Amino acid sequence: MPATLAAQLEGVESSESLAIVDDTVFSGLTLRGVLDALPPALLRRTHAFCLRGVAESVASIARLCPVTVGVAAPGHILEDVSFINASGLVLRVGIRRRGRAPLAFFERPDWIRAWFPGRDREVIAACERLNALLEPGR
Repeated sequence: MPATLAAQLEGVESSESLAIVDDTVFSGLTLRGVLDALPPALLRRTHAFCLRGVAESVASIARLCPVTVGVAAPGHILEDVSFINASGLVLRVGIRRRGRAPLAFFERPDWIRAWFPGRDREVIAACERLNALLEPGR
């Protein structure tokens, strides 16, 4: 069983400064969860970094600590902005569901239609073939 967040953060309060790195800030839930778990004194010495983020979500994180973003996509999550990871298209890691098995994006055909209009069937078929190679027997 993975260590709890509290266990992973043990001893960090004595750090002079703290950098937190997240590859993607989409809703901000993951990064906000880590920041909320920090002692307030350490939070004032924390800086967050992400490769890409949704501007509205990054703004909510910036109220907690400074944030440096590689690419900030303007707009609102799921209205103006969605991110697709290649691995999430074909591996069952893209859509995590509490208490249920994760899904790959190709298992949400309505999403694929929105992202690849007119080519959705072709994309789903290619993803299914790749998934069969990468996750055999699943």
